[in-house]
Amino acid sequence: MLKKINTPTLETQRLLLRKAVKQDREAFLEIFKDDTIHRYRPWFPLTTIKEASQYLESYILPVYERDIAYYYVLEEKTSKKVIGFISLDGLYPGRGIGEFNAGMIYEYRGKGYLKEAANALLHMAKENGFTKISAIHDKENVKSGEIIKDLGLSYRYSFDERKPHLKKTVTFQYYEIKFD
Repeated sequence: MLKKINTPTLETQRLLLRKAVKQDREAFLEIFKDDTIHRYRPWFPLTTIKEASQYLESYILPVYERDIAYYYVLEEKTSKKVIGFISLDGLYPGRGIGEFNAGMIYEYRGKGYLKEAANALLHMAKENGFTKISAIHDKENVKSGEIIKDLGLSYRYSFDERKPHLKKTVTFQYYEIKFD
């Protein structure tokens, strides 16, 4: 059984993982306006501050009203800049299952921030009663797959899914880690 906890603040060497606030709309615009993130994910671009505000207020802030939630913005400690987000989505509280989801501002990718945040989130999830964490990535997104494997998740299977906004079929790879 999962502990009833909603996005407690976490700290790593370089990051503060905290709840999103309305003032983070500029960071969400920067994350979601980047076309490279949409190449691998089923998200649609945000193009204005108004859209970013609506996204934040409609989809993210309501998460903090639940008994159990894990939705973090990644704030770089030295600059105080929000550089990305990480969450456990698709929670099954009765079974202790969640799925990684993340996004990052382009210039901060490849510097280990996501792995640092994911390790902290995995550790907390295990301590709070999760039994399994999964992650799915587009097979073409090799870097995402490398991070998932580095975190200790094991490949289980692949599946194809038609993505109309990409006008193609995408092969996704499913990984998981089970906690004893």
